[in-house]
Amino acid sequence: MQKTLSQYRITLLLYVAVLLLPFAFYYSYHFLQSITTDTAVISKFNRINTNILSYPYLDNKKQKQKRMHDIDTHITAITPWFISQERKQFYVGGKTLQKDFEYFSHQWEEIKHAASPSIEQLLTYAYSAKSLNFILGKMLLLKQQKMQNLFFINIMFSSIFLLLLIYFTRTYINCQLKKQSIYDKETKLFNQNYFKSQLSISCAQSKRTKQPLSLISIKMDLEHEAYKQLAKKRKAEVLNTFGNLILSLTRVSDMACRCDKDNVTIFTPSTKKENALLLQKRIIQRLSQETILIETQMQLKFTTVEYDCNESIDALLKRMKETLN
Repeated sequence: MQKTLSQYRITLLLYVAVLLLPFAFYYSYHFLQSITTDTAVISKFNRINTNILSYPYLDNKKQKQKRMHDIDTHITAITPWFISQERKQFYVGGKTLQKDFEYFSHQWEEIKHAASPSIEQLLTYAYSAKSLNFILGKMLLLKQQKMQNLFFINIMFSSIFLLLLIYFTRTYINCQLKKQSIYDKETKLFNQNYFKSQLSISCAQSKRTKQPLSLISIKMDLEHEAYKQLAKKRKAEVLNTFGNLILSLTRVSDMACRCDKDNVTIFTPSTKKENALLLQKRIIQRLSQETILIETQMQLKFTTVEYDCNESIDALLKRMKETLN
């Protein structure tokens, strides 16, 4: 049985789109978390720097030991972060962030092991600490700017995606409605409304282009006793199979329409009557071999007429009906 797109598919598409939106902002969230971590590390570094600068001026030995232990603990805590930033794109120094931090740590080791740090040592340390602090601040600023840009880009692309989704959803619904309005539900062929509109268009085009137009008409005997006794579901299977066979035997340029309850007409543009008769012959042969049509004793009548540019549409339909009967 020929299946159309389920009406639930478009709903599923909308659900998937809504569920995908959080993933678009996941990278921004991850970026924000890294900025939070970076801010905490910079804050710790500033406390370490303050403690180191005040370390030489402590007179109490116990206070010095406690301060030294606190500084070492904090340096150990932030060391993995500096190692992880080895190849970060936001680095603005001359070497690498890890090497700058190693130099900073080396300066602290010299101050820590010196009995009385010299002014030169303190100035060297202060310069390295200031330089590293500037680099960290610049890195954080650049990362914040990138996060802002990334957030607005996510908003922009999400908005574009939603607008496109709305557009394609609307187009899809319009197409489905259009299909429902021109197709016959039982046979999946074009319906009577489409037949009437297409008949005048095809005749006018044939008259204008001087190209032949042939119509193959098939009459189904739906009042036959064997057919009338069939169950509703079985009747639907017969009509659906009949429609599918007609579609499979016609060309892409041909149009098969159920123009009445028991009548199907096939438009064959640019086709003379003798060629249309060959198609009619193939259809008769194929339908006569279909099991379900044989079992239900479906009675069919065929006729083929060629449109005469000098006759009216009503005259064409009348001639086709007369030859069919």
